[in-house]
Amino acid sequence: MYRESIFPTGPCSGYFKKKVCGEAKSVGQATVEYASWQRRLHTILNEYEPSDVFNADETVLFYRAMPDRTLEYKSVQCYGHKVNKERLGVMVCANMAGTETLPLLVLGGEK
Repeated sequence: MYRESIFPTGPCSGYFKKKVCGEAKSVGQATVEYASWQRRLHTILNEYEPSDVFNADETVLFYRAMPDRTLEYKSVQCYGHKVNKERLGVMVCANMAGTETLPLLVLGGEK
């Protein structure tokens, strides 16, 4: 579960990177419809140059968030803090080849 200590020797030996807080991730199971769509999308994308295929996605920027990892001994339990949820919505867009990116579009603050 733990990798080697990040300070293998010296007065700080025994410290490990640990996640302080977070939510469990859940991943949906792949369905037959999804696999069919993947094959169809691959066929469609083959008709275009990678520089002509763009992908845009919305994400959020938690601009006041504190780090969720710390350095601590393996045997010490870590406790988190209340997470600041102030955020900005941001849309990013780039082409498949990675040669062109569009400026970030800030969608506004969310509470």
